[in-house]
Amino acid sequence: MKNLFKSLGKSISEAFSKNEYFIHWRKKYPNFFNFVEKRLSLANPYGFYFSIGIILSAVAFFYFFALTQDILAKDPFVEADIRFMNLVAALRSVAAAKILLLFTYLGNWQFIISLGVITAIAMVLLKEKRKLIFLIIGVAGGELLYTVFKLLLHRTRPDIGFSLIPRNGYAFPSGHATMSLIFYGMIGYGFLKKFKKRWLKPPLVILAIVLIFLVGFSRIYLGAHWVSDVLAGWAFGAAFLILLITFFKQQERFKPETKVKSILSKKSILFVIVFLLIFEGISFHYFYTKHPLVESKHYQLETVIVSPQSNFQAVISADNFPKFSETIVGEKMEPISFIVVGSGEQIVQIFQKSGLVDS
Repeated sequence: MKNLFKSLGKSISEAFSKNEYFIHWRKKYPNFFNFVEKRLSLANPYGFYFSIGIILSAVAFFYFFALTQDILAKDPFVEADIRFMNLVAALRSVAAAKILLLFTYLGNWQFIISLGVITAIAMVLLKEKRKLIFLIIGVAGGELLYTVFKLLLHRTRPDIGFSLIPRNGYAFPSGHATMSLIFYGMIGYGFLKKFKKRWLKPPLVILAIVLIFLVGFSRIYLGAHWVSDVLAGWAFGAAFLILLITFFKQQERFKPETKVKSILSKKSILFVIVFLLIFEGISFHYFYTKHPLVESKHYQLETVIVSPQSNFQAVISADNFPKFSETIVGEKMEPISFIVVGSGEQIVQIFQKSGLVDS
């Protein structure tokens, strides 16, 4: 596939170089075309792959700032947040909440930092200096930047009645969504480079995507974040991760790292890492059992008794009684009206013939 794209690119380049109109414009604007050529060159450190990475990162950053603008301007998207949260609260179950609690703790800063320390120890033992720097910048930079955005935007979290877990601080963007994408994205990228067998790579990518999605979705399901908080966290995390990988790849291709032999054998390093991971697993299980779901009292249903003597006219004329259907962003929807001409018996017969009611 890589050779196919190289061949295709070469063919397109040759076709343009022989085109008379292209030759004319190239002579007229040499600086512009030289700049474009450098950006598309595979041999240039800041060429094709670097340019693609910067563009993809910019797109993700643009989406993040678009969501930020929506929140600040209180666009209809904010109304959709409220309605979606109401829907989740009405449909969620305790069993599903317990499962998703596991994933939300996989995105906790305590777990990511401790797992990051284990990963850093592995890189020190393996003498992987560049990857260690890559990891530190990713985790520390991600934590710092999303915290700054939270403090700047001051968005409040969903009502405490929605929440099934303790929470604190501001909402936008979701730190769990941001850091799970950055951290597990870096880990996944590292394993992708290590795996030699191609058939192992698609399952790894799918596993990373599912894990990142479930961490983010758990924050909505458990009532800790609005939908837009999680979407913004994913967008910011993706932008930051793409930027990191772009610079890492550029350094790796054009400034290869000198390999230094580790003091310990690979078996010894593997033993140390497995031991630390077992300890991490035990600690995680302890944390999970000691921090269960909290009971949400806000949405307990009450029994309502309606009698024939109820004043229905007064009920439907109340100010808070909905007169219209609404879209997910709170806009009014006119109800569909039917005008039926005929007797009651004729209407019943029509419904019976259509099979909508029993004969």
